[in-house]
Amino acid sequence: MVSASYVPLLALLVARALGATAKNAAMGALVVTVVLLVAHGWAAGRAAQLRGPRLLLVTLIAGAFGVVMILLKLLVTH
Repeated sequence: MVSASYVPLLALLVARALGATAKNAAMGALVVTVVLLVAHGWAAGRAAQLRGPRLLLVTLIAGAFGVVMILLKLLVTH
């Protein structure tokens, strides 16, 4: 669980170092997290020997979890 946060944390720190606001850096880290979820969803689908539409569906569902996470964050913070 902790190691899964390294890449988004690195993205957050790099964005802040490049001058992004805390809010924008956090959003960037969330986008990186969604990309990672999509990549892991695709890898899990391939490991399950899925192909074609089923692989696409599994990958999109994994990405949708990330998008829902971002929408919930926006709902709570606004």
